[in-house]
Amino acid sequence: METTKSEYLLTIAIPTYNRKKLLKRALDSIVSQLNSKVEILVSDNASDDGTDELITESFPMVRYIKNKMNMGVDYNFLQCYREAKGKYVILFGSDDRLADGGLDYLSDFLEKNNCDLISMNLRFFDVTRKEVYLKDSEFIKDYKTKQDIVTKDRNLFLKYGQLTYISALVVKRLPLLEVKDPERFIGTNFIHTCIMLESVKDKQPLFGIIMQPFIEANATAGQSEVSKTPERQFEVFGKCFYHVICVQAVECGFSKRQMRKYYLRYLHNYPFWRLFLSCKRCENVKVIENFWQDGYPVVKHFPFEWIKVMLVAITPRWVINVIYKVYTAFKKDK
Repeated sequence: METTKSEYLLTIAIPTYNRKKLLKRALDSIVSQLNSKVEILVSDNASDDGTDELITESFPMVRYIKNKMNMGVDYNFLQCYREAKGKYVILFGSDDRLADGGLDYLSDFLEKNNCDLISMNLRFFDVTRKEVYLKDSEFIKDYKTKQDIVTKDRNLFLKYGQLTYISALVVKRLPLLEVKDPERFIGTNFIHTCIMLESVKDKQPLFGIIMQPFIEANATAGQSEVSKTPERQFEVFGKCFYHVICVQAVECGFSKRQMRKYYLRYLHNYPFWRLFLSCKRCENVKVIENFWQDGYPVVKHFPFEWIKVMLVAITPRWVINVIYKVYTAFKKDK
């Protein structure tokens, strides 16, 4: 039930679905640091893997909501915002971890600074490797030599912060609840970003950037869900992400030039040429046609990406398949 009363300083809201083992690890990292100013909320999208038993038996301090049916990721995010009771809320990925000391540091930062939107630095870990490793985020470099930032300068916030990774974003809850018809963003794949952008539209928000990497993000757990097909990859990181970052963010007061630079920072993970390469390898003519139809309006704004796509387009499929097999074999041996 949506409430405007803030009973806590911060709500850590964890949307989840059939991630019992990962959720336990995330909760362990948070509960070990829990203080009276913070509540933990788990919004379960009808998991059938024993998540409810885990919460009941091992984490009685957690407020637990279980949907009767799977309502989809976007709805679950929206429900977290509405059910939270903190002045601030963070959507925390059930596959991520909170680094030691992170919760006390964040609580202190929130009390000292009346920021509207806070971006925290993060590190990535890959549990598929023999040894767990931590890799610094590319968004905030040399964080050890920098101080936390509190600013009204949107360009400065974009230079060091980010707008999309859920676990590293803290936002005031009441402005989120004031956004009209948030359900219209269901299906965008970035409903949290859409609502946050709308919450600061036509305002002079105060931004905060925490330089220390208190979020340890799973670099692999979400990739399989997004990367099932090249169509799905392009839908999320091509059309949807481009519209949110380069269209909606500009409408909400962010610089068009800065948002395109921000978008380019993400292209190294899912560049258009690699998406098109996947489309071409699948030998599905319809998929390739859809890429040209839906991709051109996006790619045309990035000339270097367009050149790379064209190079892939003129390369015979058999050459691509040979290169892919060699690369796969090399990567496996390594």
